[in-house]
Amino acid sequence: MNYLLCAQLNTHHSKAAMAHLSLYAAEKKADIMFIQEPYCYDGKPCYIPTGYQCFHAPSDTNPRASLLIRKEIAHNFMLLQQFSDSDNTIVVVTTNPQLYIASSYLLPYDTLDQDLKAIEAFINSVKPSNLIWGLDANSKHSIWFSPTTEKRGRTLVNFLVLHGLITVNEKDGPTYCGLTGVSWIDITATTIKAAPKVQNWRISEECTQSDHNLIEFQFSIQTHKNNLNRVDGDYTRKYTTQVGNWNQFQAKIKIWNTQWRDWIQDAKTKEELDNAITEIWNRLGEASRECFPPFRPKAKYNPWWSPHQTTLRQQVNALKRRVKRSKNQALKEIYLVCFITLKHEYRSQLLQAKQKSWRDYCEECSRKTPWKIYKACKTGFAETQIPTTLTIQDGTATSVKETADALLHKFFPDDPTVGNQGSNNTTREETGPRAPGLTPRI
Repeated sequence: MNYLLCAQLNTHHSKAAMAHLSLYAAEKKADIMFIQEPYCYDGKPCYIPTGYQCFHAPSDTNPRASLLIRKEIAHNFMLLQQFSDSDNTIVVVTTNPQLYIASSYLLPYDTLDQDLKAIEAFINSVKPSNLIWGLDANSKHSIWFSPTTEKRGRTLVNFLVLHGLITVNEKDGPTYCGLTGVSWIDITATTIKAAPKVQNWRISEECTQSDHNLIEFQFSIQTHKNNLNRVDGDYTRKYTTQVGNWNQFQAKIKIWNTQWRDWIQDAKTKEELDNAITEIWNRLGEASRECFPPFRPKAKYNPWWSPHQTTLRQQVNALKRRVKRSKNQALKEIYLVCFITLKHEYRSQLLQAKQKSWRDYCEECSRKTPWKIYKACKTGFAETQIPTTLTIQDGTATSVKETADALLHKFFPDDPTVGNQGSNNTTREETGPRAPGLTPRI
């Protein structure tokens, strides 16, 4: 049994919140992050954590819902373009049975019925049995432990019940803590079948630099092949080939080449062939150890992070816990003032550190060579294509099956019979599929 580590957060268009999210992703190694209101530039989310791919629907406006997925497993996810828009991002995972994941932002206006139509169209069309839906609902209801219930909340609950969805929120505190007070407006909903697979749902005590709190939970998955998760440190690379002695390696291979070929050709049984391959493999390992240094992976780090910021982060998180757990109202107000002050200081430190680090890097590289900056910009800001369903010529998006059929007909087209000459028909008849039991023509 494996699980996906999930996180959910509304970053409220904040640079500092997205920067802090990078630290969280590096430490916790979350597989999937449901992000609402990400910081965007030119219609695209920015400050994406290293090692993550951002899934969102292409739009003329800034997307208000996105999914950040670890690049090691991102190839298993496909964006459902026909159901996604600027406020809804829906992907399908290639598990058996299929798992659907959605991130949504519901506007805090009297348009809830209209805002839910995209998700409703998806549910009615696909009828998913396994769905995880993380959303900033901007709605209050006692079902997700809000002290108050309002009209929007009742409307959303009716929608959930109608489509067989339930919330998995636990009574672990508010999901929003801002200047206007606290509220319970961030929800994690699933289908009834998927609900038992959600485990350890909780509100993190991490200071997110957003007015929303971070939600964490695990989702159990059963796969025949362990293709969604990879054990940390399970590297297949053994040697650092970029700095090795390739001339010496090639010389050794040339010396042993003839002998290896003779071993393979002279093998008469399975055991002899296995022994020959094992010996060749051992010789390759011996040559590699002599010519290349061993590969020692290094942990990724943020060049702008410092021990002072680590201490400041710990102090902010400690004050946040005191505010949450304090029973004395007078002390709680004092802790709250201290927490807000220190939180703003931590926020400014994050932004200043990132800007100073980038400025120093550019100045240092400019004095030596501009190509280092060019390489960093090219590799660091290159846009990665998101696996998605296709859009046909009339502008409509296709389903997963229609996408597969379109790719099949594109790369393996049917051989038309109209306009063919006699020789073409003869060749088709001779090479066409044979019925079982018939021998091919000679």
